[in-house]
Amino acid sequence: MIDVQSTPARRTCPYKLQAMIDSAFIYEPLKGASKQLRLVTIHPSTDELVRCSLQTVALDSLPSSDALSYSRGDPYSGLFMLLNGRRVQVTTNLESALQHLGRMKDLQPGLVLWIDAICNDQRNDLEKSILVRSISKTYQEARKVLLVRVAKTVT
Repeated sequence: MIDVQSTPARRTCPYKLQAMIDSAFIYEPLKGASKQLRLVTIHPSTDELVRCSLQTVALDSLPSSDALSYSRGDPYSGLFMLLNGRRVQVTTNLESALQHLGRMKDLQPGLVLWIDAICNDQRNDLEKSILVRSISKTYQEARKVLLVRVAKTVT
């Protein structure tokens, strides 16, 4: 279990930019959604912005990876991160978890994770319906499952 503090809202997306940020990232369709999935790699950062890349992999040649389990939290209190160089909005809890994981000294650089909210195209109902059937297998085949508990900061 990994305990992290909730990130202050200083990087909150302005309301008018949310639609632009949400539509900025375009997922490449999975070729046979039941035979592929996407994985996230966390990259080192010199500032507070989380930087990750997304890659599509075949299930029969799945690289060693971990899975991230966390409480999504309030979907309207989103912050942003860079995914393949594009800004995307994520929940405060996910951003806090990624920030924390990126700073952990005992984790190898370029940590590869499966994170439902990022790896699955949340706007593609067909893809989601196919991938939801394989979630338990994804967790079972993960090298380890990182459970993140986000503690709210009292102000």
